[in-house]
Amino acid sequence: TALSSTSFVVAYRDDRNSDQGTASVGTVSGTTITYGDEVVFNAASTGDPSITALSSTSFVVAYTDFGNSGHGTAIVGTVSVTDDITYDDEFVFNAAFTSFLSIAALSSTSFVVAYNDGGNSGHGTAIIGMVSGIDITYGDEVVFNAASTNDLSITTLSSTSFVVAYRDVGNIDEGTAIVGTVSGADITYDDEFVFNAAFTSFL
Repeated sequence: TALSSTSFVVAYRDDRNSDQGTASVGTVSGTTITYGDEVVFNAASTGDPSITALSSTSFVVAYTDFGNSGHGTAIVGTVSVTDDITYDDEFVFNAAFTSFLSIAALSSTSFVVAYNDGGNSGHGTAIIGMVSGIDITYGDEVVFNAASTNDLSITTLSSTSFVVAYRDVGNIDEGTAIVGTVSGADITYDDEFVFNAAFTSFL
C-alpha cells in the first residue's frame, strides 16, 4: 500500500522466518527502491495478509493468525521518519477460521475488511474497523454472499462505500461484485452483479 508518492509498505508471510507476518517500508528514488528493516507484526504462522494505509505514517494489516486458531486479526503499524515500523496490539475481528482476506481504508481512522468466514459456512462477510489511538473496535459482521466465497478483493469508492469482487462458489464459481454502503459501523449491500460467467480466481 502507498504511504506517499515515494514510499510504500508491504506485508507478507516470511517463509524464511517460520511464516511469521512481516512488513517492510520501501522508498522510491527515480527507478531505485530501498527498504527499511523487516519488522514482524505476528510472531506466528500468518496467512492471507492484506494491507491498507490510513495516512502517510500509519497502516493496518488484516491477516489469518494461525497462532490463534486461524482467527481473523488486524493490527495498526506506525512508520517513523527513518522507515522503522512499530505496532500496536492485535485485535481479533472474527473468532473463527478466516481466509481470503482483503482490507481497504475508508478514512484515516476507519477501514473495512472482507473475508471468508469459516465459522459461518465460508460465507462472504465484511466488517468495519475503527481506530482510536492504539485500539481497534469493530462493528457487526455483515454477510454479503450467503455461500462459500473465495478470492476476495475489496476497494473503497468513498468514505461511505466500497466494492467487493469475489469468486461465488455458490454460483458455479462465477466472478461477482457487490457494493456496500457504510453508515457509522453498519454495512448494507446492494445487489450482486456477475462480471465473469465462468470460473474466476485470483481477483
